[in-house]
Amino acid sequence: MAGIFTIAPVNSLRFVRSDGLLENFDNTLYQDKINVGMSKVPYCQKLKINDTVTIQIKTDYTTITAYLYNVTTNARTTLTATLKTTYASFSFYEIPITVTVAGFYKVIITGSYPNFITSLTNGDYDTFTSNNFNITSAINVAGSGYGFSNDFAVVNGGKYYFNYNLDLNSGEAPIVNLDSTGIKSNQVTLANGSGTAELISTYTGNVHIIISNTAASNFSLIYEKKADIAMSSEMIQVADSWDGVKIDYYNDASTAYVDYTTSLRHLMRAFGNVHFSDVGGKEEFYNNFGTEERWYSENEDVYELICEKIPYYLCQQIIFAFKLDHFIVNDCEYIVKEHSIDPLQGSHLFNLTLKMNKKEVIGINEDYETPEVINIPVTVKGGEAFTIDGPTYATIVEGTNILTWLASLTLDGDLGADLLKNGVIIESINLGAFQSGLGGSGTIYLSNYSHALQSDNLTAELFEL
Repeated sequence: MAGIFTIAPVNSLRFVRSDGLLENFDNTLYQDKINVGMSKVPYCQKLKINDTVTIQIKTDYTTITAYLYNVTTNARTTLTATLKTTYASFSFYEIPITVTVAGFYKVIITGSYPNFITSLTNGDYDTFTSNNFNITSAINVAGSGYGFSNDFAVVNGGKYYFNYNLDLNSGEAPIVNLDSTGIKSNQVTLANGSGTAELISTYTGNVHIIISNTAASNFSLIYEKKADIAMSSEMIQVADSWDGVKIDYYNDASTAYVDYTTSLRHLMRAFGNVHFSDVGGKEEFYNNFGTEERWYSENEDVYELICEKIPYYLCQQIIFAFKLDHFIVNDCEYIVKEHSIDPLQGSHLFNLTLKMNKKEVIGINEDYETPEVINIPVTVKGGEAFTIDGPTYATIVEGTNILTWLASLTLDGDLGADLLKNGVIIESINLGAFQSGLGGSGTIYLSNYSHALQSDNLTAELFEL
């Protein structure tokens, strides 16, 4: 039974899991790829002596081991995996890696799970046959029945997982729990089919697992041992110095596969160079009644990062990297808004180009002022019987064509308005039915009239249609 064991590709080094399946892009290291018509061009991930990269693993395995393998000398150096955070069904471990000697290396990381059951024995089932840790048949005709495993050590508060495949032929599903002269954990009723029972110990010492029924039952059960997992990094070359770029990157918030609450930071090095490309930034212009003016502009230096002849997996890593919240090249933080990749025919190599804006804006030109809001007198046309109960001014933002009035009226029927400039009607507006009913008040808006007007010398008169 496979568990959770994920090293996200956004990590500083790429890892591949060898699973015995047919070769594909996900389970084959770059240097092991063999494709007809494709040349094999060596490439190693680059690190500088004393660089520290931290690899994070998401897993439900309880034992994580790792070592640094020197490809030239065959020497192995043990690496420490530290449990950082634990969630309901998985945890995150981190492995810091610092190399102090130049050379060629790989990192090997394995996950294992204590398979604590080695045998299952009948207690008082009416019929019980087993094959080591599998129950081929358990039949309880009536009343209670149970079987039990070998003893193994537990600690108080420890979590122990019983992975199983239950074939319930009839009757009651079996219950499992830890036991040592009494129940020493929670009890879990097994579901038909494959599943995992989490048993949390209330005891420190040796226990066994009890499998029991309180009523008639007929079942077979397979205890599924969780297979060990091994993952290998791509080849790493460590040197005193490198031409190229150092890239640091990380996110502010956690993702489904990476927990950034641990203050995790990623680092990689790649052959490449950064050069100036352009000056960009946000710009705004304003048409002031036929005269166009610049209202606002920002100056952002635009650079290009060009990485030539790098393998596809490094292209992926760099693209994943710049999509995080922080992308830092040679200690300068950028935002990448465009990128392009060009494959080199006959190989798994690519040229990658990033268009990068410095995160800090160099300068801002802000010429415009907040447009003035001017009041427009609103009156009731002579001879009309209704009155304005609220404000007697509408407002207009200078240079726009939106007139807004929020007021209360007392009238029944449809409402109209004349908009005047210097006392001359320039537009009449039918506002429709004003639903004040029996003399109550309401709200209306004079808006979106068809003339783009300055507010000078504007007035409005209301009348009942």
